[in-house]
Amino acid sequence: MTKPLRRPISRLWLFIGGAAGALSLYALASCAPSSSTTASSSHTDSGTDTNTVAAIANHTATSSSTNTHIETDTQTQTQTQTQTETSATATLTISDSPSHNFGNVTDGTSVSYTFFLTNSGSATATGISASVLDAPFSYGGSSFPGGGDCSSTLAANGSCTFIVKFAPTSAVTSNATVTITYVNGSTSASTNRPILGTGVDPGSGES
Repeated sequence: MTKPLRRPISRLWLFIGGAAGALSLYALASCAPSSSTTASSSHTDSGTDTNTVAAIANHTATSSSTNTHIETDTQTQTQTQTQTETSATATLTISDSPSHNFGNVTDGTSVSYTFFLTNSGSATATGISASVLDAPFSYGGSSFPGGGDCSSTLAANGSCTFIVKFAPTSAVTSNATVTITYVNGSTSASTNRPILGTGVDPGSGES
C-alpha cells in the first residue's frame, strides 16, 4: 500500500505566506504615486513659487522707485521755490555817484539839493531810514526825507526823492555822508552818498 505524500506544515505556511507577501507588494506598488509624477508636481509648485516671489519683488522695487522719484521731484520743486523766494531782494542806490558837491556857498546862506533814491531790485525795500546829518548839512525839513516823497518803503523798480540842505557859517570845506539803511527782503542793507560843500566869506566874491 502506497503511503500518501505529506509535506511539512512549516513549508506549506511558508508558501502561503510568500504568495500573500507578493500580492501585498504588488498592491502597494499599484497604489503608490510614481516618482516621476511626484517630481513633476514638485517641480511645478517650485516654479510657481519662484515666479510669484519674483513678481512681488519686482512690484516692490517698482513701487519703491516710483516713490523715490516722486519724493525727488517734490524736493526739487521745494528747493526751486525756496531759491526763487530767496533771490527776490531789494537794491537801493542814491543818485549823484560817486559824490555830490554843493560847491561854494556864501556863509549865512543855504542851498538845497534833491537826491533820488532808486530800488533796482525785485522786492520791496522796507524799514527805510536815513542817518542824521550834522551842521552845516541837514535835511530840508530838518528830518528825512526833507520835503521829498520818500517813505519807509520803496517798491521794486520804484524811486523817490529826499532833499539835503547845505548852510555854511564859516569859510571852510565841510564833508558828510548820507546813509540810507533798509531791509532788502531778508536782511539789513545800506547805501550811501558822500557830500561836501565849501563856505565862503560874503565879501570874497567866490560864491
